[in-house]
Order: sequence, then structure tokens, then C-alpha cells
Amino acid sequence: MADQAAPGTMAEAGNTGAQGLDAQIAPSYVHEAHHGRPASWVTTAIVIVGFVVGGIALQTALGRTTPIGTVLDHFGIETAHVVGHDWGAGVAWLTAILAPQRVRTLTVISVGHPLVPPTLRQYEMAWYQLFFQFADVAEATLARDDWAWLRRFSRGDGDLEQAITDLSRPGALTASLNWYRANLAPRMPRPPATLPPVTAPTMGIWSTGDHYLEREGMKNSVAFVQAAWRYEEIPGCSHWVPVDAPDRLNELLLDWLR
Repeated sequence: MADQAAPGTMAEAGNTGAQGLDAQIAPSYVHEAHHGRPASWVTTAIVIVGFVVGGIALQTALGRTTPIGTVLDHFGIETAHVVGHDWGAGVAWLTAILAPQRVRTLTVISVGHPLVPPTLRQYEMAWYQLFFQFADVAEATLARDDWAWLRRFSRGDGDLEQAITDLSRPGALTASLNWYRANLAPRMPRPPATLPPVTAPTMGIWSTGDHYLEREGMKNSVAFVQAAWRYEEIPGCSHWVPVDAPDRLNELLLDWLR
């Protein structure tokens, strides 16, 4: 975590302020719970009120985010079920930690609690996070030769063509990489952070085909939850769970939320 909240940092999760809100809420969709294939939201946070689902696209042209609390305020909603994948999971975790009064239940996909100590294997899997710190070099490398580096790195997982379309928009690639630069840049050693426990019932979902995050990060998150905890695995699914296994994800969400 950055020492101060910068554009695109997860520290913004509990903030308020409605500037640019309408432009940053992806079109809502309805089908009880998490339905459809939101492939174009490369990282997402989902706010579920009843079973009407609104998606918040976290990657914007300027790299800024709309805090979940702001979305709820905008629609006059006190509490919601919050679901997040990838960076959206990080935002969801911190929303439940810093604004617990707004979260009925928490569902986090792929990314575990921010205080789970990384294993050596996780450090090895996350090597690309250091590469992404090199401004301009990373952008040029990813996009060169029709996105050849990204195509190889993705291993064919997820909806790559849609991702490339989205990242090709002016400013979008840098905005996406700024999430890594704001939150994961190397910093001097310091004492471990302390955060309040999560007090909302929490379900963690991890997929066995994830090449970027290992199982222990999610399973060990139970130590930071002082409420009902449920852990689920989706076999044979890549990191991109909402794209690769929408039906199974729907089943888990509907069972959990009901």
C-alpha cells in the first residue's frame, strides 16, 4: 500500500465524493446475482443490492476510481453485498475493512486479504509486478508487435482480444499499470501494517488454473475475518474467473447470498 492515497490506489476504497461518478459506473445488468461475462472490465468491483447488480469499472482513462461508498451514496443505498475480482477484490477487502457498516457480505475472487504474508512461491508468481513499475518501458513492451508480449504472458486465458481492445484506448494501458505502480512499488522496509478485522460474512474464491496468485493467499485470509468464512475452489479455471466460469460463479454467489 502507498503511504498516501494516490490516483488509482486501493486506499481510496472508503472515501467519498461524487465527481465523475456517472462516467465510471459500467452499465448495470440484472439476473439475480453475478450474471454475464464482464470481460471488458479487466478489474471489477461489483455492488449487489438484492440481486440487482451494478459493476464499477476500476480502470479509467486517468487511473482514478469511484469508491464503493460513493456509489452507494449516489443511489441512496446504505448497505450492499460486495463482490470483487483481481484489483476489484483488493478494493472490496478494504471497503469491508474501512467501511464495515456498508457491507452486508463480502465475496473476493482470486486475491486474498492484503495482510496475508506472501510465500516464496507467490513472490515468484508475481515477478511481473516489478516489471510493470518501469514507466514507458512496460507500456512499449506490452503493446509492441500487436501485443505479442501480452499474448504470451496471458497464456490464452480470459478474453484477451477484448482486453487488448480496452487497453488500446488512449491512456488506458498506463492507467491500468498505475494500479501496480501506486500500490506495489518497492518501498523501504517498515513495520507490518495493522488493519481492523473483516466483520462481514466473507466468501473467498480461488481457481486452480491461476498462474498469478496461489491458493494460500486466499485460504489463509480466514485469519483476518471475524465472521462467517467460506472458501471455494473452481477447478480447471484460469485467473479470469468471471470470464471463464460465469455459470459456476453464479451458482456460488446465489447460494452464498440467499
